[in-house]
Order: sequence, then C-alpha cells, then structure tokens
Amino acid sequence: MVKIVNQHCDLGLALLLAWTWLTRLVVAAHLVVIPTSSRLAAEREELQLSRQDVGRLSYQSIHRMLRDENEPASFRGELRYQQKRHKRELELNAPANKLNLTHRDLRTFNSTGGQWKGDFQVITAMDLSSNQLESLSLDNFNQLRQLDLGNNSLEVIPLSLADTNMSLPFVTLDLSCNKFSQISTSFFAQRLPQLKNLNLAHNELLNISRESFYNLLELQTLVLSHNNISDIDYETFLALPNLQYLDLSHNRLSGSAIRALQGIPDLVSLSIAYNPDVGVAMQEFVASWSLKELDASGTGLCQVPAALAQSVRTLKLSDNWLKVS
Repeated sequence: MVKIVNQHCDLGLALLLAWTWLTRLVVAAHLVVIPTSSRLAAEREELQLSRQDVGRLSYQSIHRMLRDENEPASFRGELRYQQKRHKRELELNAPANKLNLTHRDLRTFNSTGGQWKGDFQVITAMDLSSNQLESLSLDNFNQLRQLDLGNNSLEVIPLSLADTNMSLPFVTLDLSCNKFSQISTSFFAQRLPQLKNLNLAHNELLNISRESFYNLLELQTLVLSHNNISDIDYETFLALPNLQYLDLSHNRLSGSAIRALQGIPDLVSLSIAYNPDVGVAMQEFVASWSLKELDASGTGLCQVPAALAQSVRTLKLSDNWLKVS
C-alpha cells in the first residue's frame, strides 16, 4: 500500500513538473526575455534536472523549482526595496567630507576656537557662503579642495590662510560678493599652487598688477566681473599658461588695458562685455589663435575688428554702434 502511494506521489509531481515546463514554453513563444546571469543559472539547473528521473529528485529540488516559478512579484519588489535601503544606509554611514555652513549669520569662523568639533582632516569641500564673515581661520582643514566664501563681508584675504607655511590644496576658491578692493600679491603667489578655478566677481577691485596671480600655473578659470577694474598691468595673464576662461565683464577697463589680454597662450573664452571705453582700442586687438569665444557686447564698437574674424567662432556684439554697410 505504501509503495502504491509513493508511486502516485511521484506521478503527481511528474505531471506538475511537466505542466510547469509546458506553461513556460507557451509563455516563451510570446515573450522575448533578455537573459541574466541568475536566469541562465536557473535554466541550466532546470536542464540538468530534466535529464534526471523525476522519481529520484529530492524534495528540496522540486520545492525550490516550484517556489521560484511561482514567486510573487510583491516578494521580488520587497527584495529590491530592501537592497536599495541597505545601499542608502551604507551611504549615510559613510564618512562625510563636505561641510555646509551657509546662512548661519556667522561673523567669524575659527576652527581652533573650540566652537566647532569634528575631524576636519577629512573635509574636502566647505561652503561658508551667505554669512557675514569678516575673519576666518581654517588651520585644521589640511585636505580642503573646494571653499565657497561668496556673499560675505571679507575685505582682505584671511591672514590665517596667508601666514601659514603649508601650501593649501585648493582647486576651487569662490571669493565673490565680498569687499575686496585689492589683491594681496603674496597670497596667490605662494599659497595656492593647485588652484584651477578662482571667482572674484562682485567685489571692489580697482587695478590688477602683474604679481596678483603670479605662479598660479594651474589656473584655468578666472572670474573678475562686476568690479571697478580700470587698469591691468601688461603680461599679467601671460604668466598663466593654463588659463582658458577669463571674465572681465562689467568693469571700467581703459583702452590701454586691452594690451594685457593679447597673446594669452591657451585662452579659449574671453568676456570684456560692458566696458564702454575699450571699443576704440579693440580695432587693434590681436587675439590668440586659441580664442574661440569673445563677448564684446556694450564696448562701444563701431565695426568688427578684422583680426577677430580669423579665429573667433562665437562673437557677441550686442549693444554696440556697429555700422551696417
């Protein structure tokens, strides 16, 4: 009697397995499934099992096949959710390397004063913009590469940065929207050998000397727009071999300042827009062959300089007095 029951069980399992296999064939005839590694592994296992006598299959093998075949979509969705949640937890528990202190009404920031605690050595990016900072000390931030000090009340380069003997690893420095009227010649010359992006827009700068950015050999982007700059020493930018983007728009550049903008070796983009006194001097402007974009809007130009047509691909000349022949 036991033997007959076992035979009936084996026959039932065989029929159920055959029905499952037949159903899969019908579905496969209508759908194109992109195989994955797990899918291929399951198909190989099924092929191996199909070659065996059903009566010799273990209960675990049959149960696993039936479970995988009839696994509800909700369970798979829950599994994906748990995997994403685990990944998010790993990200949240990762060491933080960015410090955001914007809009705190800070008038001073002193990393050694005891007010701020933490492992400053791991911080690589710091945002102190939109405060009221008048002084700053970042003596413990030895790995800082990005610093945003925009929209504060700084009048001079923070002494704590300039006086330390160690060079700073800054790549990007934003000093826009402050109250700088002059640039310390010693600070940029000695302190920031890796600096690539410098923003000094919306300050009160009057003149640029040739020592202002001396030795910034890696500098690629320099923004000096919206200042009161009238004069620039000759060869100021020639000492910057990697300078590609220079913005001097919305200043008070004199015609003689144009000489400092000629022959910059790798300059790609130049903006002198809305400097109304440079139009006449632009007739003799000789652009470097690398220059591809020039914005000379609002400069008082009466005609397009012939030299610019040779290399410049994008030329903006709105708000001028151009003559149409």
